[in-house]
Amino acid sequence: MKCVIVFLLGLLPATFSPAVPTQIHAYASLTSVSPNREWTFHVAGEPDSDVGARLSLTNASGKHYALGRLERDGRFYWCPNEKCLLVVEDPSIERTSIQITSLSALNAQPIQGLNAKLHSAVLARIGGKSTVLFYGISVLGWLGSDSAVIAVQARYVPSGENAPAQIETVGFVLRLPSGAISRELSERELAHEYGFTGRIV
Repeated sequence: MKCVIVFLLGLLPATFSPAVPTQIHAYASLTSVSPNREWTFHVAGEPDSDVGARLSLTNASGKHYALGRLERDGRFYWCPNEKCLLVVEDPSIERTSIQITSLSALNAQPIQGLNAKLHSAVLARIGGKSTVLFYGISVLGWLGSDSAVIAVQARYVPSGENAPAQIETVGFVLRLPSGAISRELSERELAHEYGFTGRIV
């Protein structure tokens, strides 16, 4: 009977819980300890610097991992399964990025290739020759402990048209910590299933 109950529970849809961001300022410093206390996230900003803040992680053994720089303000999130860290830049004319760093007991490994896949999916919706004016990413929340729901939004001018800018919104469900896209969501699905009707850009 116990095995049957466990099996049936596994068939239930994962519960969605909103993500709570912590703001990062590109020219200020910040330190955050992971919920399991195995990792410490460091943001080392310099007010007079023109290259933004240095991002890094330190594990419980004191080993240090550099994660690059944050050139503008953003947000970060500890994943609910305690296996990753998400860092998202604020919207920009440039290609805004989301960085997922996979965390194990002994290693911190940034996931490669996700931003190109997201950008390509948006361009497929609006047309590859459209002019993107602003581009933004928002982490909406978590599906259980192993997936993240994000919204990607682009303000753009269609190719060859003398028309006002339009906005395209695409959602994605990402497996954690791999960052693999398990589902693409329409704007209607984002609103109906996750309550997202907001503006990112």
